[in-house]
Amino acid sequence: MEDIKIKLLGEICEFYSGTGFPKKFQGNLEGKYPFYKVGDISKSADENKNFLTKSDNYVDERIVKTLKGKIVPPKTIVFAKIGEALKLNRRMITSTECLIDNNVLGIKPKNDSILAEYIFYFMKFVKLENYSESTTVPSVRKSELEKIKIRVPSIQNQQKIISILENIDKTKKVKLKV
Repeated sequence: MEDIKIKLLGEICEFYSGTGFPKKFQGNLEGKYPFYKVGDISKSADENKNFLTKSDNYVDERIVKTLKGKIVPPKTIVFAKIGEALKLNRRMITSTECLIDNNVLGIKPKNDSILAEYIFYFMKFVKLENYSESTTVPSVRKSELEKIKIRVPSIQNQQKIISILENIDKTKKVKLKV
């Protein structure tokens, strides 16, 4: 029997908060970094993708410095953290360095004892509305998400679980196209 560890997300994941994105910087289709907003996550989810590969907004180094933006690394799991969009439970994985809007939160494993894809599938089963504050506009705080418990099996078993869930995803995608 495998020794499965129970960890808190805050112990094993780095959290990335988004950057405010004034309208005057939006709409550029070229630039070094994609700047992902909730709409980009929704579009990719509607296209049955797991990875974010395109954005409606791109920025260059100058704008990143002006906004005091924090670069989010590849293989970060991103999702809406505020509003009705958080109830849709859409998750995506970044495919490149990017920025995320301040309505988005990102998490990434701190080390190689847990795979980003494993966190991605785990987060798809977490209903963020259960962790949201009861205000007129639902929102989740990093401090609440850090307390979520996750079972961490060996890397080999994480890979097996990911493979099974990827196959289920592929089957669903094929059915959706029919």
